[in-house]
Amino acid sequence: MHDVLFIVNPAAGGGRAASLIPRLGILLGADVEIRRTQGPEHASQLATTAAEEGRAAVVGVGGDGTLQEIARGLLASDNPPVLGIIPAGAGNDLAKGLGIPSSLSDALHTIHNGKVVQLDVGRCGDRYFLNAASAGFDAEVAASVSRSRCLRQHRFVYAAIGALLLARHRNRDLELHLDGTPVARRALLVAVTNGRYYGGGMEICPAADPTDGYLDVCVAGDLSRVEALALLPRVYSGGHRGHAQVEFFRARHVSIEGPPDTPTQLDGEIGGPLPAEFEVVPHALRVLVP
Repeated sequence: MHDVLFIVNPAAGGGRAASLIPRLGILLGADVEIRRTQGPEHASQLATTAAEEGRAAVVGVGGDGTLQEIARGLLASDNPPVLGIIPAGAGNDLAKGLGIPSSLSDALHTIHNGKVVQLDVGRCGDRYFLNAASAGFDAEVAASVSRSRCLRQHRFVYAAIGALLLARHRNRDLELHLDGTPVARRALLVAVTNGRYYGGGMEICPAADPTDGYLDVCVAGDLSRVEALALLPRVYSGGHRGHAQVEFFRARHVSIEGPPDTPTQLDGEIGGPLPAEFEVVPHALRVLVP
């Protein structure tokens, strides 16, 4: 394992990732190299260095935020190492979507014996996202969650804060262009996804495949507060499909225009104002899966 680097975010999962370090040493032996992140963006720096060192693989031990940082570092290389994943965060949406098991021993088995798939990533300007970007209500929720590191460690915090914020949210008139085709809607939110899950297990786009070269788009239309509150729990199981105000699309390029105060987010991190453009970068990363 000398050509594999394990990048651990000790803060991920409320300290769960840090607790795995001794077990990693026992299971992998003295030959394993583990580097701990020291703060924001450090995972990206470590991943870039690993690519420059010619590592065969980089394994991220943490949650979606850790993996997004690692991916940014790997994407700075012309020939990035393979990405392995040990889920140790609060939500682990990317791992869930890829079928990577949550137990340490099973995740390590995937790293040793799994297959390599070519993973798409989403891009907005010079920023990347692995799971989902969005505009509207869920970006408001993400902004509230991001202000508290403590809150981010709880899986269902998005739903809880969402229920509180609905009381003062207002839907917005948005215009989308999906591979050039205009779609105008008054909407609660528009989610532009690479994977099926976001926000700690919400199955926002159940048909999304992060290896198919497309972005999946969910438009939640002009839902009232009562309708949105009733629909919110159903998103965890994909139960919002079939609702009259919920539509799904697929495209390689998505642009969203609307009021400039409409918030956006990328993998839970605050994005810029509208207008915003999103595109898929096909087969950008190699990832180990079962």
